Amino acid sequence: RQLVVLAGVGHVSKENGIPPRLKRRLTCRQSVVVPVSTTSEDVQADWLLLAEDAELPPAGKLGVLLEESAKTEERPAQVLVSKISPESKADEAGLQEKDLILAMDGQPVASIAALKAGLLDKKPDETVLLKISRNGKELEMKVELMNEQ
Repeated sequence: RQLVVLAGVGHVSKENGIPPRLKRRLTCRQSVVVPVSTTSEDVQADWLLLAEDAELPPAGKLGVLLEESAKTEERPAQVLVSKISPESKADEAGLQEKDLILAMDGQPVASIAALKAGLLDKKPDETVLLKISRNGKELEMKVELMNEQ
């Protein structure tokens, strides 16, 4: 069995990025890999990674502010539209404040993190299909994504 932990560089400045509660349970060998550009005296690494800087293409944005409600015994966590950017196409598509986002492109949305993960491979000007709940009624709408503002 193998365990791979991917942590930010800030985590490896304190030993190796593996939380102590997990590290004490490990019986396998560990290695720390960091990019050469981040090495400093306070980062200890077993391996250095020399890679060209790369920039990810911008992901598409819905152009809304979201709030996440906590999960209860009666219902799962919910993602609520709290505000719509005037520059976005969400308003034109029919999205409104206080709408609950239930799914995007057929995938359930249980958290803001899940929604952001679903948008990672979407590009500006692409369209997504949102399933929402408004006043207890479920609706579907297509929303054109925007550039990062």
